[in-house]
Amino acid sequence: MKTYHSGASGKIIYLNEKGWGFINSHNIPFEKIYFHWSALVSGKAPNFKELNKGAEVKFNAHLKTLPDGVKKWKAIQVEVIQNGPEEVGRNRDDSGEDLEVSG
Repeated sequence: MKTYHSGASGKIIYLNEKGWGFINSHNIPFEKIYFHWSALVSGKAPNFKELNKGAEVKFNAHLKTLPDGVKKWKAIQVEVIQNGPEEVGRNRDDSGEDLEVSG
C-alpha cells in the first residue's frame, strides 16, 4: 500500500473555524484528506481565514496511523492554486448539508 503521494491536486470540501479542513482529490479517491492551516505554503495567498470551500489546491500527502490504528491521509505542503467563491459556506458539503466530522 502506498504511504506517500506527491503532487496531488484537489478541492477543499470542508473548512473548520478552528483551522483545519478536508480536501477531495481524484489522485487519492474515496478519501477525505485532512489538512491543518499550518500545512499551507507560507507566503502564498490566501491565508486560512481568507480560504473558501471549493478552492483548488496542490499538495503532498502521507498516510498517517491514528491512535486507534485507523489509517488516514494527511495533506502537507498545501498550495492554493485558485480560491473558491466567497459565497460558498465554509462548513457545508457539496449537497449543502452540514458535514458530520468525528474526532
